[in-house]
Amino acid sequence: MPQTAPQTSPRLPKGLANVVAIKPYVPGKPIEDVAREFGLTEIHKLASNESPYGPPPPAMAAYKKIADDLWIYPDNDAFRLTRKVADIHGVQPNQIIFGTGSSHLLELAARAFAGAGDEVVFPEHGFICYALFTQAAGATAVRVAEKNLTADVDGLLAAITPKTRVLFLANPNNPTGTMLDEEALRHLLDNVPSNVLVVLDEAYADYALIEGGVDGTELVHEYRNLLVTRTFSKAYALAALRIGYAIGSEEVVSILKRLRPPFSVSTPALVAAEAAIGDAAFISDVVRKNKVERDRMAKAYDALGVLACPSYCNFVLLDLAVTGKDPSELFVALQKQGIIVRPVKEYGLNTHLRVSIGLPTENDKVLAAIRSLL
Repeated sequence: MPQTAPQTSPRLPKGLANVVAIKPYVPGKPIEDVAREFGLTEIHKLASNESPYGPPPPAMAAYKKIADDLWIYPDNDAFRLTRKVADIHGVQPNQIIFGTGSSHLLELAARAFAGAGDEVVFPEHGFICYALFTQAAGATAVRVAEKNLTADVDGLLAAITPKTRVLFLANPNNPTGTMLDEEALRHLLDNVPSNVLVVLDEAYADYALIEGGVDGTELVHEYRNLLVTRTFSKAYALAALRIGYAIGSEEVVSILKRLRPPFSVSTPALVAAEAAIGDAAFISDVVRKNKVERDRMAKAYDALGVLACPSYCNFVLLDLAVTGKDPSELFVALQKQGIIVRPVKEYGLNTHLRVSIGLPTENDKVLAAIRSLL
């Protein structure tokens, strides 16, 4: 009988050996899991910052209309949507790239511009995927301490070395909800070396712009090393379809397009996003309602002594340190009442919970439940 070669596992390249150490991203707990574990029928999920108001009606109609064409590959260049987004932001079509959610584009940026021996800089409580994508690229993550749960611009600048290739910054930030103003952001961009790509993650920009937040897409005209990412998952409520985009210089976008797999964005996602982005009145109403409820909840949680910081997003961050309560225990106790929130220990926030803003009735139930458990 022929000899069988010893069985071995495929080997990772030397620069990517640390991939095995990556802890996979853990999303908010699904409604089905809580229903199954606790035998509940009424559950309020306020863990993943989803919009409780749903997508704009034109987006729903466009999604349903495309059902008969599911056998056809999507438009790889997103021709119609690209031009609509270009008109809205005042950029050229070749400055735009679409991906499977903005997180896909964050990953492409890390892969394209950082590798073994390189460094990627980001705030210590920045979106957890920054660290994951840095590890996957074989680069070294450099976390920079924050001030009052807000990115420290001077600290970020001081952390840049000749090895730095990418700087990730969410504005406003997840999971804290804090935000840098235009002066701080320009100070950062004016002092970052031109060979370092600054990736400005604006997943929550729609919520912040009505409160004087910076529109990073307006800055790409001035800074060629700036890439701004946006998503349709939050205010536009198309999270299930997974679609986002990035705007930057033609050179940077061209590189990302070379790495993006073909047909990354589905046709239902493309047509729904095109319809959604055209309904500005609906989005404005969603953002306004969110602000009213977020401010109301922030005031209530502040009165309980657990509001961690101001938020410009569609969630609030709670700090339970003064109560002596364990966030993990409170997380489970709330599930027993049909409420799902988000522990954020993986962000280095060991005494905190993040609570999304839902409908008024949901927010009242969550507040009452948390108050009863403190």
